[in-house]
Amino acid sequence: MPVTLLSGNTRTVFAAVQSAKGTAATTPTRKFHLTEESMDPGRSLIQLPETDSSSQVADSVVVGAEPGGTMSTWLRPGDCDILFYSVMQANSSAGSTNFTHTITPSVTPVYMTVWDVVPGVMTTKYIDCRAVSAAVSGSAGQGIVVAWEMRALTALLGQTEPTLPAAFATDAAATYPMVTVTRGGTHLGDVDAFSLTINRGGQYFFGDNGLTAADYVFGLFGIEGSMNLAFQNDGEYRAFNTGSTVGTNLTTTMYDQTLTILVQQGTNNSTQFTSQGVRYTSYPVPIDTGGAPIIVAAGFTGKRQTVFGDHLTITVKNQNATPST
Repeated sequence: MPVTLLSGNTRTVFAAVQSAKGTAATTPTRKFHLTEESMDPGRSLIQLPETDSSSQVADSVVVGAEPGGTMSTWLRPGDCDILFYSVMQANSSAGSTNFTHTITPSVTPVYMTVWDVVPGVMTTKYIDCRAVSAAVSGSAGQGIVVAWEMRALTALLGQTEPTLPAAFATDAAATYPMVTVTRGGTHLGDVDAFSLTINRGGQYFFGDNGLTAADYVFGLFGIEGSMNLAFQNDGEYRAFNTGSTVGTNLTTTMYDQTLTILVQQGTNNSTQFTSQGVRYTSYPVPIDTGGAPIIVAAGFTGKRQTVFGDHLTITVKNQNATPST
């Protein structure tokens, strides 16, 4: 019989925030353009070896399920607000002509329903789903990408394909010329690339509930990342090693700064990541025998804060829609 192949670039994902754990959303509120996706029902298979008179290999058996996977999108404020909310767990909004979403970390669970769709062919519905990490990255001459790790409790196959909503027509993908990085309250224009990973950690707890886990529980909240910095003088190198830009002796003082990464797409469309304290963990000064400029790949982590929200706040201005809460 003839084989009809399906175009891979039609696959898409829809999502909506649930009213409560165990209560699947019926209508999605967001539709995502994808650059990568590997969502899967995630049945866990093992073999149970035992003696056999015919010396055959043991059969595989199903011992659990960890639905989820990864997906990647370009950074768009209208699309990504719901996913940042899922990672961070707290969201407030204000504004009339544009909605400003102030997304902060919380320990209160938020769950989503996610539809994984190959149009006209396959729809898998993930219930009690959470984005457990978001890795935002960009570099000069490139777009800004976000890689998401998704974890759900239940996967239902053969579901009805959503038809709405449509993707936001005016929600453009962000590119690096839209980026402004402010370190220690000053914009120096010296950051050629950055990465910022928000990670909730965590693990499944299965209990005695058949294939469905009782929950996916978040672990420790943390951020980490790197920046490519133009090396112009030894001030920050001294600060990393001595705790002061004018220091000369090694000390136990860490090099800390406030950090703001603003991606400004328009007056009413932007995404801003703000930490009241990041701590530099590496500041290597390399050589290049070819004469290329010295670029420092500085590494950092989040610094523990008295106020949880000061660890990281994501401010999304989105003129397209109200917050996904």
